[in-house]
Amino acid sequence: MVGINSFFNIYTYIKGEIILETTIVKRTIDEAIYMIKTSKTIREIALVFNVSKSTVHKDLKDRLKLIDNDLFFRTQEIIKYHLNVRHIRGGESTKRKYKMCAKKCKKCEKNI
Repeated sequence: MVGINSFFNIYTYIKGEIILETTIVKRTIDEAIYMIKTSKTIREIALVFNVSKSTVHKDLKDRLKLIDNDLFFRTQEIIKYHLNVRHIRGGESTKRKYKMCAKKCKKCEKNI
């Protein structure tokens, strides 16, 4: 049987109602601090923390709001910026892709 002290080591109360595992709370805060320091995208953060993009998104959009509002609003600014420039990044990566393809074969070079 798990004692009451063990229970508090495993779980953290947030705003008196929500219960999250301490490891989840720590990971969420670490992801937020990493995003603020580096301005990396959710995809890049998922690679660094070895979790899925969905997990990082849920951590930064839902869980962080319950844990720390200041961190939440700072990360949301970065996420909004990434959403605003994603069409530009997509175009740049497509351009790079076709340049690499053009170097390899003459057929692609004619279409550029």
